[in-house]
Amino acid sequence: MTRIFSLEFSDKDFSETTELLSEKLAAPDGGPFHVMTVNAEIAGKILRDPELQEIADGADFLTPDGVGILLAGKVAGGVLTERVTGYDLIWALLRENEHRRIRVFLLGSRESAIQDAAARLQAEFPLVSFAYHHGFFSKNEENEVVERIRAFGPDLLLVGLGFPRQDLFIQRYKRRLGARVVMGVGGSFDVIAGRERRAPVWVQRLGLEWGYRMLSNPSRLHKLVPVAWFGLRVLGAFFRNEDTDIEKNTVERGS
Repeated sequence: MTRIFSLEFSDKDFSETTELLSEKLAAPDGGPFHVMTVNAEIAGKILRDPELQEIADGADFLTPDGVGILLAGKVAGGVLTERVTGYDLIWALLRENEHRRIRVFLLGSRESAIQDAAARLQAEFPLVSFAYHHGFFSKNEENEVVERIRAFGPDLLLVGLGFPRQDLFIQRYKRRLGARVVMGVGGSFDVIAGRERRAPVWVQRLGLEWGYRMLSNPSRLHKLVPVAWFGLRVLGAFFRNEDTDIEKNTVERGS
């Protein structure tokens, strides 16, 4: 486990994370296992908001979803080796667990987009049972959505409501949702549905996918604020050599 300020990240690489979550999906009495994929923007928000910090503390497994987290991990002396993104985990978990005929619920995005995302995934993984609900529901409608999810009985619940809404929803209702693994996946459904394009592979490998998204949609430029705040805090800790702020720990969380 690598600790970056108050956030505890798993040191597992992508393959190991996929294996662990597949084991959780196969466990007869497991769950709910809450996975958070955290990039620099999300980390910056969490570290400035006690309520969001409580959500991170309550999650079972944090993955490094961004080059900023990997760089901070190096400052921490940790062994974070690669990005583990929600989008990539969706495909990996479905590939690895289709033979088990798992049940997957998709929550998020607009009605037309989530329909198209579900249709694409169903075509790719015909042995998996999918159900879905759009993400445009009010606070008063949450119980109805929760009951719909519970009635379906998913093994895997993917929540694409954006941070922090998706993880607030998960923390509030995870004991009622009936899923073995619950994971926030941000805007992944729009990409799966073809509504948005993911960065080219070479951009992803350079760790610049966040920059690609910013340039593709300038309305997201405000998201740079928590990213910059997080980066400056990491640099400050590095130059002050604050070992108590950023540190490597040998205890693996969520294993």
